[in-house]
Amino acid sequence: MSRFATHRLAAAAFALALAPLASAQDALAPVVIAPADTSVAVQFADATPVAAPDPDAASADAASAPAAPPTFTGVDPTRTRTVLAPTARTLGRGEVRLGTTFYILPTVTYGVAERVDLYGSGIFAFGGGGGGILLFGGKGALIAEPGLGVAVGSTFVVPFSSDSDVNGAFIVLPYGIVTVGDNARAVSLGVTGVFGGDVSTSDFNAGEGVLVSLGGEYQISNRVKLLADAYVPIGAGDSGLSVLPGVRFFGTNVSVDLYGAIAFTNGDVGGFAPIANFSYRF
Repeated sequence: MSRFATHRLAAAAFALALAPLASAQDALAPVVIAPADTSVAVQFADATPVAAPDPDAASADAASAPAAPPTFTGVDPTRTRTVLAPTARTLGRGEVRLGTTFYILPTVTYGVAERVDLYGSGIFAFGGGGGGILLFGGKGALIAEPGLGVAVGSTFVVPFSSDSDVNGAFIVLPYGIVTVGDNARAVSLGVTGVFGGDVSTSDFNAGEGVLVSLGGEYQISNRVKLLADAYVPIGAGDSGLSVLPGVRFFGTNVSVDLYGAIAFTNGDVGGFAPIANFSYRF
């Protein structure tokens, strides 16, 4: 065989070797078969059809998805309580909060540890026999996880006056509290025991027994939060449901609560407003 014929034969063999590669490339060319309702069906030759997402359908799904709750940069500095009821949160080690409740009742809270707070309050009257109430206690967080807090505590109330029949009275209020939610939106359920006497005002009375409380908070902006407390005493001589709706205005360290009180007792409804709390955190 001549050299020229040999070269022709080698070229033909090389072309035959490349033929499968060329046909494979042709087989990978996409072919649109038919559009579906929410996708485009794409098939490669000699392959199983594949459904590709339709961009318009994806945009529609994103638009119909529920909106995420708003996030705020402002954090409530008085988040250890709602209106008056405690939450399962604590101040934190070394933090101090001074304030008043019911306009003039002074309060102080100190974080002795990351999960332990001590607090005290009191009101004193001079003249006409004098008298007053000393209130103090503590709270410790058992669980402090994102979205869930559990705490226990106890408050001690000591009323006293120049009348010896009043001196020595001692009321103990142990409680447990569960808070579900975050610093902006949460619900707190508490159960408090009442031992040693009565806790009462003109429209509210809780004798020895159990006091159930429900507190809610809902932040609507970086500086405003809606609040509500509800109390149901369970025991002899107790009043009915009491509700305290309010609003909290706050900054980095200061907060002011404005709220009212509604009491449902023996079919009657009473209440008063506005009442104010003030606090400053150091």
